[in-house]
Amino acid sequence: MIQTPINHRLATPLFLIAALAAAACLALAPAARALESEAGTLTVSEVASGLDEPWSVGFLPSGDILVTERGGTLWNIRDGEKLRVLGLGNVWSQGQGGLLDVLVPDNFERTRALFFSFSKPQPGGAGTAVARAELSPDGKRLSKWRVIFEMEPGSEGGRHFG
Repeated sequence: MIQTPINHRLATPLFLIAALAAAACLALAPAARALESEAGTLTVSEVASGLDEPWSVGFLPSGDILVTERGGTLWNIRDGEKLRVLGLGNVWSQGQGGLLDVLVPDNFERTRALFFSFSKPQPGGAGTAVARAELSPDGKRLSKWRVIFEMEPGSEGGRHFG
């Protein structure tokens, strides 16, 4: 198992700020608008449209934004264009299951590694899993998809995967 050092004291607040900013950016806003916050004025503007159940976002050092859709699609939003990222493993997207989180670690520029949580098909249902993969330099393909954690046995019925 590959371990990536994460400063947990900083990771949680930064993740929450990033998630809130992404949710605001992905919201359907016809025009940019300003919101006041404790950190100052935030401007909300649409960066992508036509997403189906967007679930998680990850910000790349290049400025690209990765967006998971629960149904099993990964998008790379680059300069307002949606690029479908190929190479995901087998995702079970039924009930509450699907492609869930994407994590961009601190050492992404050196390793190109990404981490994903998702529902993995198993005999009789599905279980929560975590995988590691590497994003191609052009941001359009994953390689070396490898499950590094899997809840076994999974559950059936399409909900509460652990």
